[in-house]
Amino acid sequence: MQNDLMAETAFHQFQSTYIKQLEDGRQDQRAAEKTRMKAIKRLEKEKDNLLTAVRSGKAHDILLEDLERVAAELDRKKAEHEAKQIGPPELPRDLRKKYEEMIQRIVDTLQDEGVAGRAAEVLQEMIERIDVTYEKNRKGHTLHIQGRLVKMLANADPANAEGYEREKVRLSWLRGQDLNL
Repeated sequence: MQNDLMAETAFHQFQSTYIKQLEDGRQDQRAAEKTRMKAIKRLEKEKDNLLTAVRSGKAHDILLEDLERVAAELDRKKAEHEAKQIGPPELPRDLRKKYEEMIQRIVDTLQDEGVAGRAAEVLQEMIERIDVTYEKNRKGHTLHIQGRLVKMLANADPANAEGYEREKVRLSWLRGQDLNL
């Protein structure tokens, strides 16, 4: 397992997931960016309308003052937008090292007899049977896991454990179904 997790493809998968999590955390920044862009577009339209009025000879002193105010506000908004531009997420320079350290901690934890024993107990409570079949056309193995689905879901997602227990009857229709997980 450790060798597989240290492979280049595993690291790239980790890196992709890491970048996605960074991107997901930037939603507030993107919303603020959209708001700034809307304000800039509104000001550009207002400026264009005022320039059209000036060019058509309908300019009064108040229109010229409005044009100057809008132009100044537009310049300020554009500068603010440029200053707060969202670039690509910055990855730590030592991401590979951090990844390798994380894998080593996982390996060390799994090799700890106390952890392995407790993990085995938890799995025995949930899994009744595992069938492994090799599929030539897919050139891979398929695992068929039979056991207590509600318990598996509750352990995977403890925050919603009560909900799974309440929905136990509805989940029973999944017995024997291929979930393609």
